Amino acid sequence: MNIINPYRFAGAGGDTLNNNLISFWKLQEVSGTRVDEEASGNDLDDINTVTQSVSSIVYTDSARFTASNSERLRITDATQTGLGVTGSFTVCAWVEIVSFNENNGIFSKWDGTTQRSWSVFYRNSTPNLRFAISNDGVANTNCDISSFTPVGGTFYHICARYDSASNEVALILDGGTPSTATFSGSVFDSTADFSLGYSGFNFLNGKMEACGFWDRALTNAEVTRLADETDSFYAQY
Repeated sequence: MNIINPYRFAGAGGDTLNNNLISFWKLQEVSGTRVDEEASGNDLDDINTVTQSVSSIVYTDSARFTASNSERLRITDATQTGLGVTGSFTVCAWVEIVSFNENNGIFSKWDGTTQRSWSVFYRNSTPNLRFAISNDGVANTNCDISSFTPVGGTFYHICARYDSASNEVALILDGGTPSTATFSGSVFDSTADFSLGYSGFNFLNGKMEACGFWDRALTNAEVTRLADETDSFYAQY
């Protein structure tokens, strides 16, 4: 059940981070469906039993993904509301990677070779974080944070952003300086699932919590706020 908090609103006295917030998942459940705390109702199906971890940074628990089991959380394109954007968007979450000798998918709306919208993942061979985005479902533009070597037991705030007004994609780690690339055109409207813990290529071996999706480009200041686990935004849920 989605409960709308009457104290959550933007505008006069409200929090700008509530503007155009489509979905927010705390990811605290023991297993099974992960509830969308927003009115959009984009509850996520549990594929292959994503479990729970008491290791967390914002709340008391997080979702624990095991790559060898091909675990992910997803909502199909046919049942989602507001996640299949073709213009500006931002997606952020707190992520801990527990296995560094393999690629790790983080979140995506990307499938196969012709149904690609966007994808965020960790590449162990480089190593770096990559945000891939496509305007035709086939070819992609890449935005990387180079030389990222995650440390065990550490949650990182990972944010991917597309600003259609400036033709810019950005990947932001821990609210720091954005890594950017130029991307023009609309995001391809693919039929791929919206997934957490999966990149369209690889699965996550790690943990995730407090994931949000906005159908606008958050400002740098807003992303920096989200990278503070004590920020008042999280206390709304």
